[in-house]
Amino acid sequence: NGLTLQSKTLSKMMKKTRKKKPNLLAYLRDLVRILSLPLTSFDSQIMFTKQHSKDVLYSGHRELVVFPEVSLELCKKLKNKSGCSVNDILLCAISQAILDYCESQNCEVIGPNVHCRVLMPAGFPRTEKERSDKSTALGNRSAMVSLPLHLNEKDILERLKKIQVTTVALK
Repeated sequence: NGLTLQSKTLSKMMKKTRKKKPNLLAYLRDLVRILSLPLTSFDSQIMFTKQHSKDVLYSGHRELVVFPEVSLELCKKLKNKSGCSVNDILLCAISQAILDYCESQNCEVIGPNVHCRVLMPAGFPRTEKERSDKSTALGNRSAMVSLPLHLNEKDILERLKKIQVTTVALK
C-alpha cells in the first residue's frame, strides 16, 4: 500500500530529525551572520554586484525607512472604490513610495527605458484529488511572479489600472 509506505518513510524521517541535537555553536554563528548583514556592503556576491562592484561605491551609510501603519479597513475601502484587489492597492502604494523616494533624492533613474518589477508570491488552487489525498492535502502550490510596477505612469489612478490589468492577466 502506497500510503503505508509513505507513512513508514515519514516516521523514519521524523526519527532522524528527533535524533539531531541542537548545535549551539552553529546557532550562534548563524545569528552573528544575520545580525551583521546591515554592516556589510552586499549580502552576497551575486551577478549584479560582482559585475558592477567597481562602479557601485558603498558609503557605509544605510538609512532605515519606516512606513506609517495603514489599516486593512482603509485598503479595503480603496479596493471597493477602485474595483480592484487589496494586492493591487498595496502594489500601487509601493510604486508610489518608490516614486516619492526617487523624487526626494533627485533621482533621474525613472524614465521610459527603466522597468521596475517586484516579486510577489502567487498561490494556485489544488485539485480535488490533491485535497482528498492525505499525503498532499496540506501542501501548497505556489510560485513567485514578477510584476511591473509601471513607474513610468505618473498618474496614480492610471498606474493602479495598469497594475490591475497585469494582475488579472496572471490569474
